Amino acid sequence: SLSESTSYLTAASNDVDFSEVYEILINTRVCKGDLLIFLSGSGNSINLIKPARIAKKVGIVTAAIVGYMGGGLKEIVDIPIHIDIQDMEISEDAQMTIFHYLKQCLLVQYAFHLKLLNPDEV
Repeated sequence: SLSESTSYLTAASNDVDFSEVYEILINTRVCKGDLLIFLSGSGNSINLIKPARIAKKVGIVTAAIVGYMGGGLKEIVDIPIHIDIQDMEISEDAQMTIFHYLKQCLLVQYAFHLKLLNPDEV
């Protein structure tokens, strides 16, 4: 998670503009071939739109789970998941449910890839 360090987010927000905190992380912690998933209620968060554009330029696969009309993020990412709900709380709840489901699917696939899990065990 690029947002797990509140110390970094606070320090970077003080030193640069908050809209650039994830942009910096794209250049230092994400590699080509990674999957970057954005969560945004409206899809218009500039602090997510900027890194999504940069990630696409360097070959990182991007996805977004967005509510409302989907905003700019829906148009930028490779895999948009649009929840057509006009309520922020319901949108956020749906985002977390979908995100946790996708995370579990990805973890199972990764375990298969590493041969840590047999298909018969699922």
